[in-house]
This record gives sequence, structure tokens and C-alpha cells, in this order.
Amino acid sequence: MSARVACALLCAWVLGACTPITGMDARDAAADAASATDAPPLADVPPPSDVTAEDTAACPASTGRAGAVERVDTLDHNDPALVGFEMTTAARDGEGRTYLVGGVARCSYSSSRKEPAVVRLLASGEVDRTFGRQGRVCVPSPLAQSGYTGFATDIALARDRVVIVGSHALMNSSLIMGYVAVLDLDGALDPGFAASGFFSFPYRPPWLFPMAHVSAVLADDEGMTLVGGDTSQWVLGSYGAVARLRWDGTLDPEFNHQSVLVDLESGGFSDVVRTSWGYVLAGSSRTLAPRLLAIDAQGRRVPWFGVGGAAQRDVPQSFVVRSIVVDPRGGYALAGAYGYSEDLSSLVGAVARVDAFGRFDATFGTDGLRVSPWLRHPSYLLRRTFARQCDGQLLLAATRTGLTSVLSRVTGDGRVDESFGDRGDATLSQTASETLSPTAVLVADDGHVEVWASSGAAAISRYIVAP
Repeated sequence: MSARVACALLCAWVLGACTPITGMDARDAAADAASATDAPPLADVPPPSDVTAEDTAACPASTGRAGAVERVDTLDHNDPALVGFEMTTAARDGEGRTYLVGGVARCSYSSSRKEPAVVRLLASGEVDRTFGRQGRVCVPSPLAQSGYTGFATDIALARDRVVIVGSHALMNSSLIMGYVAVLDLDGALDPGFAASGFFSFPYRPPWLFPMAHVSAVLADDEGMTLVGGDTSQWVLGSYGAVARLRWDGTLDPEFNHQSVLVDLESGGFSDVVRTSWGYVLAGSSRTLAPRLLAIDAQGRRVPWFGVGGAAQRDVPQSFVVRSIVVDPRGGYALAGAYGYSEDLSSLVGAVARVDAFGRFDATFGTDGLRVSPWLRHPSYLLRRTFARQCDGQLLLAATRTGLTSVLSRVTGDGRVDESFGDRGDATLSQTASETLSPTAVLVADDGHVEVWASSGAAAISRYIVAP
């Protein structure tokens, strides 16, 4: 493609002439802002969130002191399934099995390039030898022979499949593409999904700007997969992007006219929750303010949420939103990193709350934020280190000042729960030679909490925390 043709295509897309990837231009945004009104009464709109009977049920009875921590090291780090494995997150299925997600080098190929990988553990904590090759599955990109490398960043579990997502990049290149891979429950790539189980957002027309980073995924039992992340433009930077794929790996024709939906006010989406009327995606604006986008099942903005389907709040410093959970009272809680973006080492943990209609709750914490200055960069930047307990209290795992790791608990109104652990913090013990950082917080059906932590390819540990 010549530079002149590329420039023409770029201009056409910005002016709205290209539709394979769609967004809202300045005129649409102004129109939405002008027509936005206060949130209508509850009776006039669909149910405001996906609060279910399970969300509002009484919590299981707690035994022992809330925040008491037990470290459970059942993994042999010399196990072939774990050698070289670097964990990014985890998820648990209905049978109590845990899926560890990340990447590993020299798995399918002899080179040192990283490949997405999944390890499955039994409910007992031992490696499940029936999954993949002795408990581990490597997911090589069809382009891996050309030098592509990447990690898995998130996972979704459905009735008969495992979906992982992430990004892979050409080594020594800025060319980055998002991917979606589907496995069956034995760990084999699904041959009926895209190209032998692996879908990569293509880097060619009509996909002038692909989804470069896929950060979040939802999967249902009917074969639909919704993914959120961001585009990566040569000139214009990154924008939030979302797409939905069918069981065969093709874009869903009933979602946004079979195209990737791009939010031109967002710098990227990091997490997503399903609601009774569609989806809410969480991320940050292009100015690093917290931003949510509400869309229905067809990919259309929900007009009664925030302003024209988007909720955003200006904050004194940058707020890099990484996680969203549903509040059982209605609405959503957000967590991420707060501070001056120019100095990543100064970022601290922060939590905010948004009501069911996209209005930021100014009564939450202090002026609408619960900032925890002792929770430091970088572990809380990971998506799954934020969770909600059945009573609506919020859990945030992070590396504390001094390189110790803690699980902090915040009440539904943004106060530190001083009855939990040591005045709100449960310390995750480690030896002087360890540098474990939290990678996932999982809340079990019995109310107990599991925190997973890792230190690159060196170690993976699990902590059980009393609720």
C-alpha cells in the first residue's frame, strides 16, 4: 500500500466514510450530550444491572477471624507443567478446578519466544494430568513461525469450552494484534473455531485498524464470545474497542453490523461485565479518567446510562481503571491505579462506585474515591485482583509499600473494613528471598477467598483467606 493510499484511507475512516470499524465522531458525541437527560425512573427502563438472587442471598456463615490467612503451597515448581510458566491470572470452574493463565517459552517451538499457556489444577490443588499435555496447554499462534510472541491476559469458562485472549507481537516490531483462542475441556484447540481454534484480528483492509490488545473476555454456553480491549493507531493513538464472535470464530452479524465497535473517547477497555440488558465495559478515557461504556446485546449504546451510554468522571490525577464488579445493591464498583501517570512508580490503588444509571457516587469513600496510598505499583494493575464478596464488600489485592503483599477489604460505602485482618489488610506472607505479587482473587461458593500470587517463572503460591 502506498503512503498516499494509506493516508486517504486514514482520512476516510476519521471522517466516517469507512464502516468496518465504527465509532462515534464529534458530531454524534455532541448530539448525545445535548439530548442526554437525568436518569429516568426505574420502572421506565430495563433492569439496571445483572443482580441475581445469588448476588443478594445471605452469605455463608464465616468461621474464624475475618482476614486470617493460610498459605497453601501444593505446587511443585519443578513439575513439567509449571517449568518456565509465568502466570498472569486465574479462574475457577463449577467443579472446583482452577485454570492458571499466562505464558511460557520454548513450549511448541525451540526458540525463546513466549507463547500463551494454560495450566489446569484439580480441586485438590494438584496439576490435572488429563488436561492438554500432562496438565498444560500451549497455544501457538499460526504466525508463530514468523516470530510472533505473546501472553494470555484473560480467560472465560463456558459449559464446554475454555476461551483465552491476549495479544501477540512480532518480535523486534511494534506490530501487535489481539487474538482469541478456544479450547475444549480436554485442552485441544477447537477445530470449528476460526483457523483451527485461533482467531487473530487481521492487520489488513478492511481491518485498517485492528484490535491490538484484547484484555477482557466473556463467553456464554451458546458459543458467543465478547471481547474488549483497544485499537493501536500509528498516528491517532489507542481507542477502546469491543467485538463479539460467534461459535465458528466469525464476527456476529447481529452485533454492531458485524464490525468492531470503537469508542473514540476511550483509551481502552480493561474489563467487562454482563448485565440483563447487555454489557458494561470499564476502562479509562484518553485523558486517563475513569470511563464506562454501556451497550445492549446488539452493540448499541444504552441512552439512559451516563451521557449517551458512557459514564466518565474527571479526577485530579490519572485513574487507570483495570477492573469492574457488579454491586449487589445495583451499580458497579471500579478499581485500578491512581496517581500521576508520568511516574508509574507513584501510582496507588483506588476504588470508585457508579450507580445503575452511570452516575459516579460522590458519597463513596472521600469525594467518590477510596484511595489506598500504601497499595503500590504494579500488582493492582492486573485485572482479576479485584473481587466482590456476597455481602457487597470489595477485595483488592496488591503489593504494599515495602514489597509485602496484602488483601485489603473496603465496605460498600468506601470505608476500610478494620475488622478484616490487621485493620483492613490481610498480609500474604512470603520469605525474604521471595517477591510474590498478587495475580488473581477468587471468591469460592463457601465465601472463602483464594489469592494467587507469582514471581515471574520462579514461583506460584496460593493463599486461603477467611471471609
